[in-house]
Amino acid sequence: MGSEFEAEFSVVLVEEVRADGSAVWTALHPELFGCNATGQSQEEALSNLNKSREAWLSIAQKTGVPVPTPQGEPSVTTMFSPARGANVMTSTGQELQTEVTQLAAA
Repeated sequence: MGSEFEAEFSVVLVEEVRADGSAVWTALHPELFGCNATGQSQEEALSNLNKSREAWLSIAQKTGVPVPTPQGEPSVTTMFSPARGANVMTSTGQELQTEVTQLAAA
């Protein structure tokens, strides 16, 4: 798999701001129970989520666990920590592909 993020499943990105002001990002696929990753930036969390998804799908295939079908158009929901002013953004369709490709390319 290349470095481009594959937006087949929905993605939730959550920013957590620590007491020292640094941030950590968690990225997850809601459709794939337990498939998540963290990073110091959105880009790193998405890159790590690619690896997590590959492992999740590989294990599911080897163990016979059914892989859920993505529901509707894939979307990215980004939740920023209340410390930065509570904010939730959701993108779908072409917006999603553009946004994810930009994040993954960074």
